[in-house]
Formats: sequence, C-alpha cells, structure tokens
Amino acid sequence: RVGRGKSRYLPGETVTNTVNKADGGAQRVLTLLFGPVTDGLPALANINQALLDLYLLGKDTDTKGLLEERVTYAMVKHLQNLQATVAGTTLNLGLATLEKLLNDSLKQLSAPFAGEPLAGLQVMGFLETRALDFDNLIILSVNEDLLPASSSSKTYIPFGIRQAFKLPTFLDHNSIYAYHFFRLLQRAKNISLIYNARLSVTGSGEKSRFILQLLHRFNAGHAPVKINHSLYQPVLPPIPTGEQTLVIAKTGTVLSELDDHLAAFTTARPLTPTGLVDYITCSLKYYFARIKGIRQPEEPTATIDARIFGNLLHEVLEHAYEPWVGREVGRKDIEKIIETRLNILVDEAFKEYDAGAGEVAFTRHVVRHLAIKILQHDKQEAPLRIGDLESKGNPLVYKMVVDNGLTIALGGKIDRLDEVFVGDRWLSRVLDYKTGKFELKKRTVRNKELPADEYVAAYFEKPELKAGFQLYFYALLHQRLMPQKPVTGGIYGVKNLKSGVAYLRQQCQPLPAEVLNGFEEKLRELLIELKNPQVPFQQTAEVGRCKYCEFKAICNR
Repeated sequence: RVGRGKSRYLPGETVTNTVNKADGGAQRVLTLLFGPVTDGLPALANINQALLDLYLLGKDTDTKGLLEERVTYAMVKHLQNLQATVAGTTLNLGLATLEKLLNDSLKQLSAPFAGEPLAGLQVMGFLETRALDFDNLIILSVNEDLLPASSSSKTYIPFGIRQAFKLPTFLDHNSIYAYHFFRLLQRAKNISLIYNARLSVTGSGEKSRFILQLLHRFNAGHAPVKINHSLYQPVLPPIPTGEQTLVIAKTGTVLSELDDHLAAFTTARPLTPTGLVDYITCSLKYYFARIKGIRQPEEPTATIDARIFGNLLHEVLEHAYEPWVGREVGRKDIEKIIETRLNILVDEAFKEYDAGAGEVAFTRHVVRHLAIKILQHDKQEAPLRIGDLESKGNPLVYKMVVDNGLTIALGGKIDRLDEVFVGDRWLSRVLDYKTGKFELKKRTVRNKELPADEYVAAYFEKPELKAGFQLYFYALLHQRLMPQKPVTGGIYGVKNLKSGVAYLRQQCQPLPAEVLNGFEEKLRELLIELKNPQVPFQQTAEVGRCKYCEFKAICNR
C-alpha cells in the first residue's frame, strides 16, 4: 500500500522505483515477483524461482532463514510439477486462472517434520506411521473434518463423475485413514487422543468419528481397555470489576524513559493533542502507546474503511484550496473550483484504486458529494482568507514553560486555518473535518452560562470531548503565537453538513480570554502531572473507556 494506506493497487512507477532501490539478491527477488508478465506460465516460473532465491537469501545471513527448508521444498516441488503439467498442454493459462489454481492447490500442501529415528520422541505425519508399532502414542487434532479430512476435497472433477468412472473419491480417502488409524492403535499400550473442543477456524469442535467408534466398542466392558476422558482448559485471571489494579510507578527505568520522552518534544517533533487525549483517557494507555511505542499491527486492506474514507475527503479538500493559500478566495473562485477542478481532484485522490470496482465508484461519488456540500457552505461565508492547509506552510509550534525545569514544544497538524469576516473584523478559524461522531461541550446549562473553569475542566475529564480538546489546543497555540488576531474553532461534521460548521461555544465569535487562559492553565497542570514521579501510570477507573482499547488484553479488561 502507498501513502495513507489506500489500497492494494499500486501504480507501475511506484513498483519500479521500489525494485530499483533494492540491493543484490533482494532486487532479483522483487524483479521476479513484480516484473511484467502476460501469461500464467512465465509467472509460475518466476514465482518458483523467487521462492528459491528468497530461501537462499535467508541462508546467506546470520539469522534464521526467511523460509523453512521443508516448507520451501514442498512448495517448490509442487510448483515445478504444476509448471510441467501446464507446459505439457496447449492451453493459454491466464493470470486470473493461475491465481485461482495456486490458491486452491497450495491449500492442500503439507510439510512433514524432520525427526531423528534414535530419539525417544518421534514427531511424525499420520501416513508416516504405516507399518510401525509404538508402545506410547499421542495423536493430535483428532477432530472431525481433520481426521478424517473434510469430505469437501479440493478437486476439479465432481463426485458423480468420479463415481461413474470409478475414480477415487473422498469415501476411499476416509477408508484409508480409518485403516491407518486403527492399525496404529492395534499394539499400543498407552494412547492419548487429543482434540479441540472449541469451535474455531481449524476445527468444528467435534471429536472425530474414530473416537466415537472406540467409545462405542469398548465402553461396554467387553475388552480389557481403560478409558479416561479429561477436559483441559486454561485458567484465566479474574476480570477486574473496574478497580485500578495495574500500576506502573515512575521509578528507575520508567522514570528515565519518561525524561527522555519529554525531552524529545522539539520544534521538529512537538507534543500533539492526540497524545494528550490518550493520557486523559488512561495514563497507562499513554505509557504503552507513547513511551514504550507499542503499536497494534496495521492490517492490510483492499477495501475503503472509515479511516481511508476520511483521508480521501481530507485530500480532496486540501488540494481544492492549495492555490489560494495566503490569498483571499471569493464566491466566484469557489464556484470555479466546483465546476472545473473538483472532478480532477477526486480522480487524483482515487487514482490508486480500481475504477471498475463498485465500492470504489460509490465511495468516489460520496466523497465528491460531501466536498461539494462543504464548498457550497464556504461559498455562503466567502470571502475567506486561506492561511494554511494541513499545517504545511507555517506549522503552529508553541514552547510552553511547564515549570522551572521543563519546556515542552506543543504543535500538530490543522486541517484548515483560515479567516472569515465577522461583524467588522477578520476572525481566524481553526477548522477540522470529521467523518465520524464528535461532541462539543455546551457553554450553557438551562440557559445559564457555565463558569469558565467548569466549562474548561470538562475537556480534561471527558475523552468523548476530544474533538473540542483538539480545537482548543490549536486555538491556544494560534492565540499565543499571534495574540493580535482573535480566534475560534469549528468542525465540519459530514454527518450533519446542513448545519454548517459546529463552533466551539456554539457561536462564530472570538474565544474569550478567560477560557483560553483557563485551558492553558489546565494543560500546564496536566503536563506537570505527567512529569510528576509521585503520580504513577495506572488503569483508568472508567472500564467503559477500555471497550475499544488496543491494550485491554494486556490489562485483562
């Protein structure tokens, strides 16, 4: 995937550049895998050779091989046989057919374990036990659909045709496995049959029919066979009921890591509001994610999920106003964007996707529709002065003095910084585009305005107000760096575009000085608490916040 994690489709230029940057054997492997081919046969030969080269590349290093020798041998042998079969026909094997052929055939492959005959414990494949007797047997995965294997065997010849022409069917396969199974048990003294009782992708959770046959035969007591049936399950720790149970003290190595972490916030890499929201949500989450750098692996996806959808809309709106950064854009300019440039911008954003896919076509239509709605609302408020987009021109970075011994650089990316004419003056706006849900704290309760300290405190106590916290964070930076310019913040929520921009304090007016000062003071208190060695990192008491946390398995939540 490229850029913002868009899709599995890559432009040829990107692939070529990546291959050319590789060195030595790695470049040869990449050339074989991503070189242009038009037919299935040369593609099959390239895959086969790439597997061999990849294995040899791993063998040349000091680390463990990239592919296990047995697995490589099984795959290469299979591909060579498949290549010889295809080469012996006059069929033109297309790439789509090759993909299906490989997917279906490779699923049936198995790689045997290598064992030492003189060792006390032998790990063997089932068919390797033919004509061998053992005193002690442990047979794993004695589940239905695994022993014997599922009756839906992979074959291109239907069952009826196989039966009519007396070809082997899955019934013959089951009979062979039944013979080997019962023959293996014939002279054994101690037998352990292990099956997984849990329903999973690797089994049905049902014991094999072979076990049922043994139970039926020997439970009547007609043979000197003793049968024990035991169920084993892991003992899990008790689930916490909400109390704070996991605490990491800021001592020793942890304190040293924290000092290094805080010292790393510079003008080039400032502290962002996203990290602070993590701390407000759960200080332990902040420790895992921000200090230890633990990240959940990003799963590749060929579909357009909510995150990618948001990135696409951001990209279109960013490029729409790029020519007007530092300039004033009027109503006619916005009309021209909609009429002449918007389709080009949308096409550019979706250039790495399969244009023929229905999902892509629908998403493209939605992104274009939402962009038009936002631009039309901007048109009503025009003229606008575009200050910056994605903080590329003049990033806001403010060095806050936390205490006598610590100064931290605060900053981040603003979707859009502009100015709108309100009353008799220009008002700076920190704008954010949100494709999901968001919540802003209301400035009044029962038509009575909240005190500034109570209003601001809510943003440091409730993570669900994170969108507003981010706006206040950037509005504070803007006001401190440019105190002569009044500022406000707002959100374009795509789920309610009819209402236009949702502003902080529900009005397009300059944010009061007491609110911004109160926010700065609470922010300083939060950073002092983060630095304080007497305040440990610990689980949040609000268990509901753990519902979608990537670290809840670590915390047993």
